[in-house]
Amino acid sequence: MNGREQVRLTRRFILEAAHTAADDSGGFVTRWCALGTLWAAMRGQSGREVTGQAGPLSQMRVQIIVRAAPYNASNRPKPGQRFRDANRCFHINAVTEHDPDGRCLSLFSASLQRAVLTRLEADSEVAALTEGHVYDALPPGELPILYVIFGTETVRDRSDMTSFAAVHEFDLSVITSLSGFQSAKTLASYMCTALLTKPLSLADGHLIALNFQGAVSKRQSTGGGRRIDLKFRALIEQKPPLLKENTI
Repeated sequence: MNGREQVRLTRRFILEAAHTAADDSGGFVTRWCALGTLWAAMRGQSGREVTGQAGPLSQMRVQIIVRAAPYNASNRPKPGQRFRDANRCFHINAVTEHDPDGRCLSLFSASLQRAVLTRLEADSEVAALTEGHVYDALPPGELPILYVIFGTETVRDRSDMTSFAAVHEFDLSVITSLSGFQSAKTLASYMCTALLTKPLSLADGHLIALNFQGAVSKRQSTGGGRRIDLKFRALIEQKPPLLKENTI
């Protein structure tokens, strides 16, 4: 036995990439196009229940392992792409080498989101205003007066020949049913301080930089409340293993 983990790639996935095209109404639509088929192993990491439009939904973070491929190869998965297994889709947020020899790749998701929400929940000033109402999905029932929700996230590949990396652009929204902006702006300021003054620790990958990109404040169309959308940009990198010479 050589002590190496044996990975059995027994599941068939279709690798897909998003493409934006013009529609018939003068706008744009995003379509997912198949790039090819990959055999993989899938392992569940953690699960939770979130609220969808039709009721509670089950959401799971998974690890998908595929055979390694060179950088920029068409069969090497990238952040922002997804795997399809029949009617199930698995969005790719990060890619890393699975083993020291670089024979397999591991694809992870949700690491950045989990780190951001954990930091906000642990910050005393944010917690004092939100009373713990920091969400990645809205709960059922009546909403609190002031809360934070993790919004849209866009991921783009930034890999090169020496390392692989991804840029994550994401929104955090501060929403209040109050008629003024004061409490929402105060909370937004506390959130920026909590996220930017101390580096986040990620379960998968290494956070190179996290920057505040801007904010948009607006009145809610119904109910007279207020909303502030904060925009952040994160660069996450994973160093590949050193190349080894083949021994004959």
